[in-house]
Amino acid sequence: MIEYPVSFVGLPIGNREDITRRALTVELESCTVELALDSGVLLGSGRELPLCEVEVELKRLILLIMVLELFLIKRFLVLLEKMKF
Repeated sequence: MIEYPVSFVGLPIGNREDITRRALTVELESCTVELALDSGVLLGSGRELPLCEVEVELKRLILLIMVLELFLIKRFLVLLEKMKF
């Protein structure tokens, strides 16, 4: 697991953030998944907004793409067959 500070682009001037991301990459047979937890506070205009976000990101997927390709090819062939006069 890695831990590093996170910065948000686009915050109004004078605002800042104090956020840490903890991330773990999981390698599976058919895909790679990144699990991340962002926690901290957004600070601005004299106020604090707590932030806690969990993110699951699919990095690499093999099996689902292969199944989707086969489905689309089959669907395309069915449409071609229906278009014959």
